[in-house]
Amino acid sequence: MTNAGVGMSHPTARFLEELDRQGHHPVLEEVTGTIRLDLRDEHGTEHWYVTVNAGDVHVSQDDRRADCVVHADRRIFDQMVTGQLNQWQGWLRNLYRVEGDGLLFRLFANVFPGPAGARHPYDLYRRSRKHR
Repeated sequence: MTNAGVGMSHPTARFLEELDRQGHHPVLEEVTGTIRLDLRDEHGTEHWYVTVNAGDVHVSQDDRRADCVVHADRRIFDQMVTGQLNQWQGWLRNLYRVEGDGLLFRLFANVFPGPAGARHPYDLYRRSRKHR
């Protein structure tokens, strides 16, 4: 992680810094590629560069070519990384734009948290099986 990301307080920065700290993410073991996030706010555009190599994740703030580039308002992306906005809902509402390998971003979005209080569908299935 570059020093540029250290000390930033918005949810996206915290989320990406934590991804970098964790290093490996089993849900991304089948994924390899690069993603650049171009997140704009009233101060300009902030760049985040995510490299995924068979589940190993590295994050920096480089502004260079990537397999996939996501253009979004930072507040929208903050909502996605906190589980307030599903990435599909955001895409359908045209709240962000993806250039290049859109499937790569879709797979990467699997590390985003779900909404607060959400339960996995399998949990509901298991619970219904116990009551039979």
